[in-house]
Amino acid sequence: MTATAHPAHAGTGTILFADIVGSTELYERLGDAEALAAVTAVLGQLQEIAGRCQGRVVKTLGDEVMVSFGDPVAAFTAASAMLEAAIQGQLAAVQPVRIRLGFHHGALLRGANGDWFGDTVNTAARLVKLSRPNQALCSAEVVASLPSHQQAAARCIGRFALKGKQSERELFEVLLPADPHPTALNPPLPDAAPCRALLLDYGASRFRIDRNRPALRIGRAAGNDLVCEHALVSRHHFRIELRRDRFVLVDESTNGTWVRMRDQDEIRLLREELPLLGSGLIALGRPSGQGDPAHCFRFAIEAGAAAAPAD
Repeated sequence: MTATAHPAHAGTGTILFADIVGSTELYERLGDAEALAAVTAVLGQLQEIAGRCQGRVVKTLGDEVMVSFGDPVAAFTAASAMLEAAIQGQLAAVQPVRIRLGFHHGALLRGANGDWFGDTVNTAARLVKLSRPNQALCSAEVVASLPSHQQAAARCIGRFALKGKQSERELFEVLLPADPHPTALNPPLPDAAPCRALLLDYGASRFRIDRNRPALRIGRAAGNDLVCEHALVSRHHFRIELRRDRFVLVDESTNGTWVRMRDQDEIRLLREELPLLGSGLIALGRPSGQGDPAHCFRFAIEAGAAAAPAD
């Protein structure tokens, strides 16, 4: 979401997104009319809970509702109530449904149409996508503004890279008193080497992905970080992201991406993702042995080396 050119109001607030899990299956199983009625009913229940907690419904987006709150305390209260209703099976039309929740507090821009825009909205939208079914995730900015009894109901689950963000963020999940046996967390592992990097060689050029540059997008379109002009290459073919201590290749192409790591067999990805290990070869559009070697990439993961500026 992007800000309007002339926002009518700027301030701070908390944005919460609530997303119904499995709505696509509902439409396939029940048919359009009945599934739409079920989704609408559940969204209505979520909006009612938000209203009781002083939330203002900004808009609904298919199977998702966006709510604004004046402060994190009200948003946390609403998220807890929504989550509890889902876990208890109270969010139901034809059958109980599960939800995902994500919320963040920060600066906001309000457009003339009453909608909210800006980084706070974008971050909340990223959190709801990262949440598991019947889980509510919030940011450290939310938890820092909560009273002690609510902070005790927020458990840190670690630091995560969010799509489009330059640095990892500390995330928290909402715990409910009704769940006496939440999943136990392992003690935190030592951080990976601070200068862990992936080196990607393309022709005579070398690109470095690390904490200073945590993502690289490759494709035929001019807006990519690395442009590869070939008939079999999609406009946005694939990207590599640093997620905590792993480098993940995400294919977004029409023809697929082939990956060979070390001495393993070559793997084809088509709208899929794969953690990269060690070193290997990446081929676009066809297997490496069939394509033009000039449009293949070599990668190698290093750890503990001195940081270097990106090419």
